[in-house]
Amino acid sequence: MGAGGPLFIDITWHPAGDPGSDKETSSMMIASTAVNYCGLESILHLTCCDQSKEKITGYLAKAKHLGLKNIMALRGDPVGADWEEEEEGFNYATDLVKHIRSEFEDYFDICVAGYPTGHPEAESYEEDLRHLKEKVDAGADFIITQLFFRADTFLKFLDDCRAIGITCPILPGIFPIQGYQSLRQLVKLSKLEIPEEITRVIEPIKDNDAAIRNYGVQQAVEMCRVLLDSGKVPGLHFYTLNREVAIMEVLRQLGLWTEDPRRPLPWAVSAHPKRRVEDVRPIFWASRPKSYIYRTQDWDEFPNGRWGNSSSPAFGELNDYYLFYLKSKSSKDALLQMWGHELLSEESTF
Repeated sequence: MGAGGPLFIDITWHPAGDPGSDKETSSMMIASTAVNYCGLESILHLTCCDQSKEKITGYLAKAKHLGLKNIMALRGDPVGADWEEEEEGFNYATDLVKHIRSEFEDYFDICVAGYPTGHPEAESYEEDLRHLKEKVDAGADFIITQLFFRADTFLKFLDDCRAIGITCPILPGIFPIQGYQSLRQLVKLSKLEIPEEITRVIEPIKDNDAAIRNYGVQQAVEMCRVLLDSGKVPGLHFYTLNREVAIMEVLRQLGLWTEDPRRPLPWAVSAHPKRRVEDVRPIFWASRPKSYIYRTQDWDEFPNGRWGNSSSPAFGELNDYYLFYLKSKSSKDALLQMWGHELLSEESTF
């Protein structure tokens, strides 16, 4: 997906998978690799459920050390149990946002989640909007929404947010339908209802993955066009679930997938904040033989230079070169006299 030039990618936080460790597959290390080796601006998800204040502060300090600048602050869900308040931690995303701002000031850009139909645990849609405003007032910079199935759902949510004073950017979360079972599982986790017009289409083709994906692409394209045409949406956030084919097709049909081979520098610019200003790097010619040949093919046009024509008088004679006589300069007779004409015994070799 990096070839399409996304503004950022985000890395989810899985509490059961030791996400803050140094393991290659941990959320922290994947985000670090994306920033430092792939040059992709990354948002690291961070949940506060079932975690102490000290542990969360350690995760944030580590993220800062690795050059990560963006955090998506979430409450998260407990692992295998009902949610309970954490006495020495944070109980809500608002508390986490406040802590990040208190400990790290403006170093991190903070994203929070919005729910176009209201959080499933909220008492009402209006109450959930008030909680969202609390997160923004605590220091959140922008909002990414949960997935939805109708453009009107997001546009109403956006207008309602503006009406209560939420002025930060709000990105719609787009989930192209890619499979029947994955859709059912996602709906179960997010506690959303699939609109009847979508159910009516996908039920007859639920066993045909290709047909499901084609429908999902077209449905996502139509919804995105409505959002973009509204003039209220600063961008689109796609939930790929590590399946990029359908997302790329949606972007191509929207005219948003562009692979520009031109780069301001010969290398991919790092997303690490301390390396963004690099404009000089050493060149390792061993890994760039074609570039080396291209750069040096005309060097023999300067006979008085170090890399000139070897027949130029500027170089002298070959036998003047100090490495020309790698063998001894002594004559054969002198060497024979030194070592003897033949080996007569074992002792002669020592």
